[in-house]
Amino acid sequence: MHNLEMMFKSNIQEACKVLGSSHQELKEKYMGYPVCLMEYYEKKIYRRSIEVRFDSIAVTFALSFGKVDHCDTVIIFFDNAKDEDLFIDYLKENASYDFRKCSWKLPECHLKIRFSPTCGTAFYIYKEQN
Repeated sequence: MHNLEMMFKSNIQEACKVLGSSHQELKEKYMGYPVCLMEYYEKKIYRRSIEVRFDSIAVTFALSFGKVDHCDTVIIFFDNAKDEDLFIDYLKENASYDFRKCSWKLPECHLKIRFSPTCGTAFYIYKEQN
């Protein structure tokens, strides 16, 4: 369990650290990993995202970029549902939950959990907007 706790802590730190980074910076940062670059266009909506695969820990980060082309959200997907449950247990012990905002308060950011039938459980990490 100790190794998993270190992995969870590392995932959170990495996700919080990339928030605010530019699309170009993150493309270069993750060049050594399997990466999928996506662009979404519809009418006047344009969004870019980067998916980064970490095979050694069975995790994928989806990086979403806002209007100024800087990362505004990191979504963590675990390959294994058991890891999702253990991550939630880790959050219960290591972060405080804000019931009004429906999110976990982390040292440098916030985390929301969402479930969808198509994607499964997704852990959204973001900085609170002032």
